Amino acid sequence: MDLIKFNEPQKLGSRISKGKKAVDQNRLDNLVEAIDLAVATQAGAEDISTNVEASSESKQNAATAVETLNKPLG
Repeated sequence: MDLIKFNEPQKLGSRISKGKKAVDQNRLDNLVEAIDLAVATQAGAEDISTNVEASSESKQNAATAVETLNKPLG
């Protein structure tokens, strides 16, 4: 790590500015990652919901078929 010389305020200001930019970029990267994760989670939840609905519909169709088969002929 370089030692900062306090008699060079312009260099110190430049280093601080670069540090702030790096922190801001890191925050932006984290925000983008969080948004990507939220979108993927939402898509996964929608897929699960669709599968549950399809499963429920299949169960209802099976129950209807069993009722039909159990009805007496004629």
